[in-house]
Amino acid sequence: MALAAAPQVRAQSLSNLVGEVIIAGNSRVDEKVIRDLLQTKPGQYFSEDATKADTEKVMASGEFESVDVERVERDGKAVVTYRVKERPMLTALVIEGNKEISTKKIEAELRSKAGLPLNLATLKDDVERVRKLYVGKGFSRAVVTYEMKDVTAANEASAVITVNEGGSAYVRQVNISGNEHISTFKIKWAMDTKPRNLLLFQRGVFEEYTLKEDMYTVKEMFQKAGYAEAEATYTVKPTPANDGLIVDVTINEGPPYQVGKITIRQAKLRGFEATNLFYEVGLRKGGVFSPQAVEQDADNLRNYYRSFGYADAGVSTKSLLSPESTEQVKVIDVFFEVREKSLFDFGNVYITGNKRTKDVVIRRELNIVPGDRYNYYREETSKQKLQNLDYFDKVEIRDVDSKSVPNAKDVYVNVNEKRTGKLGFGAGFSSVDSFVGFAEISQSNFDWQNWRNWFVGGGQKVRLRAEVGLKRMDYIFSFTEPYFLYETLHGHKVSAGFDIFWRTHNFLAPDYKIMRVGGDVRLGTPISFRWVPYLGKYIGSIRADLTVIGEFIDVEVEDSIDLGDRVLSDDAVATTVIRRRLNPKTGRIRRIVKKVYGWEDYTEKDKYLEDEEGTYFQSSPVLTLTRDTRDSLVLPTRGGLSTLMGKIGAGSALYGIVEAKHEQYLKLFETLPHKPQYPFSGPHVLEVRGSAGYATDDTPLFDRFFLGGPYELRGFGYRMGGPKDYSRDNALGGTSKLFGSIEYTFPIYAFSDKLNIRGALWMDAGNVWWKKRTYYRGLPLRNGSYYIDEETRDNAGEINLSAGMGLRVNLPIGPLRLDYGFPIVKDSESKDWNALDGLTFNVGASF
Repeated sequence: MALAAAPQVRAQSLSNLVGEVIIAGNSRVDEKVIRDLLQTKPGQYFSEDATKADTEKVMASGEFESVDVERVERDGKAVVTYRVKERPMLTALVIEGNKEISTKKIEAELRSKAGLPLNLATLKDDVERVRKLYVGKGFSRAVVTYEMKDVTAANEASAVITVNEGGSAYVRQVNISGNEHISTFKIKWAMDTKPRNLLLFQRGVFEEYTLKEDMYTVKEMFQKAGYAEAEATYTVKPTPANDGLIVDVTINEGPPYQVGKITIRQAKLRGFEATNLFYEVGLRKGGVFSPQAVEQDADNLRNYYRSFGYADAGVSTKSLLSPESTEQVKVIDVFFEVREKSLFDFGNVYITGNKRTKDVVIRRELNIVPGDRYNYYREETSKQKLQNLDYFDKVEIRDVDSKSVPNAKDVYVNVNEKRTGKLGFGAGFSSVDSFVGFAEISQSNFDWQNWRNWFVGGGQKVRLRAEVGLKRMDYIFSFTEPYFLYETLHGHKVSAGFDIFWRTHNFLAPDYKIMRVGGDVRLGTPISFRWVPYLGKYIGSIRADLTVIGEFIDVEVEDSIDLGDRVLSDDAVATTVIRRRLNPKTGRIRRIVKKVYGWEDYTEKDKYLEDEEGTYFQSSPVLTLTRDTRDSLVLPTRGGLSTLMGKIGAGSALYGIVEAKHEQYLKLFETLPHKPQYPFSGPHVLEVRGSAGYATDDTPLFDRFFLGGPYELRGFGYRMGGPKDYSRDNALGGTSKLFGSIEYTFPIYAFSDKLNIRGALWMDAGNVWWKKRTYYRGLPLRNGSYYIDEETRDNAGEINLSAGMGLRVNLPIGPLRLDYGFPIVKDSESKDWNALDGLTFNVGASF
């Protein structure tokens, strides 16, 4: 059945005025429906373009197999006839031969439906959909066909889809032979074709094209290892029980290849030293030769020249057998020939695709300045900076020869915008603050002046968030302008913003809670720069942020001493000491006295906590210096983050705080980097963290240092590393702090970019220290005297040490951190360890 792609017009006259439009050939489709699709009407002038458009529109309706247009003259006017051939109506669609997959599931995959016009192209696509459905269920040998029944006089037809399931084709075993220099384990790991194992997320479905891709992967593995002639072949056979397939892979490694002489030829020296060029080449004489390494070095050389203005530089390669080759080892001499061509500058910069985001928001992120010498790496870093904004689904930067500026490359920046506003509701749970529900509205590309565009496009950030839970209540409004007074400051990056908050936390300790209400204003800017040779410019390496916080703080303390105990008040007088006794188990001194004045029931607040109770009005400037060289915020694999913070607390309490932190990341190695969604594929990362702090003695409870919980000193209870009150349940914090941690994380499985699982092994050490504290406790004796128990607490010089393991799960709703640890060394302030103290977890959105 042929479809008319263009109207076939049989013209018998040159008359252009349309007298009549006739519809012919339709029986099921109403004539009025067809006429409503036509541009050509009686009384109009005839146009071949109009009839062509009419034909396309009628065909697009899906009701017809073909449309022909005829034109004749009658009474001096044109009569236009649209002769249509209707598609048969599909009256029945029958599925036969399916046993393992229900008819209902198959019908859900079909786009052809009974009661709709028949479309053969759609029906063929449906057959392929059913076949893929079977392949996904392990029936890779399934064959699916269709058959048309005769078309009736009423232009009706039926179709039958027949399935030959062919039996399941799960891979039960994979055998590797012929390999000597790469282990069988590594080869199997690199292959997508694996035996069925649901515990390891291995479906084991046999697919021929996947196995062919595996052979290419294995061949490439050997080539990269220096076996350039390596070949990989396979055979497939059924298992003895005929319940699956056995895949046999045979490797022919061939002789090893080594690198011989390396030569770099330049068309013109242009001031480039040959020794500098060799730094761009990873190949070394005597090292492993592989075609992939040669191509990578050619790219490195090409980009090196492009970073100095030679935008059209090209590099060709030759790999020749060296006279030093033997039968056992092949030696390859490698030649690189560089064609520098002309020098270029940056020309004009054109930005397209930004319908909401202002041009200036994009331009200020670019390292490209018209008139500067062309530099390939500036284009690459500009692309990365635009992607980091998270305003765009895709960023493309390309350069072309400028038509208006001689010897220049015009740069075209094309972006595909995505939604940057978020409205979220959800819940989280952690071992620290229990259940928390939250609601948030935010816009990361805000523009407070652009109400016509729904306040979007200016690059500002605004956030309103509320968290309400069993043990906490947080409200915050935040606004940030990342380029404050951008034009006034001549393009210098100064960020400004403010926050308004109300926080009530009941989870900090069992017997006290802290409420903070206030706000802050923020200014930040890069203050130190470093020269980057391949960029040809300085970039900021250290950032300074000044925050001034004004807040009202309320510390509320509850009774914390067990009933029935007795304690001497501060004005107590003890006389007539009968004897002293040292308890060897506790190390405490007991004194038996006849008279005690001022002792009280021990049902009061701990005196060191009671001293902290009250209302504070604070105005505190905070200066923070930050250096961030991490390669990623989600999963850093290299670089580090360093911060130095200084705070002066002024107001009801006067004190000072200094704290330094550093975290460093190192990628140890990467397994299966080309298979991101595969078991155990991804980077293995070592993370080292450390922090130290000092605060003056007058620092109040709410700003002291604490350790213990899911963030620092895991394996101990929340804030339980360091000084405690008399009951050992309430953390008092410290005025000095030292902490260190080492953590190794490894991939387990990545379902997608937003859903992956990693494992962790870690060890934490550290403590916080405060002043020496003395407690007195009195118990009555039968003779009217009293035991007076004196206890002095001081953990100076003591360190806590813990170790454990954990999971890191990146979920669409936010990250999940699950750790279980246990103390190895505890200081004298620690209470008896509970197994539940070692479990810490946190799940929910992260902000």
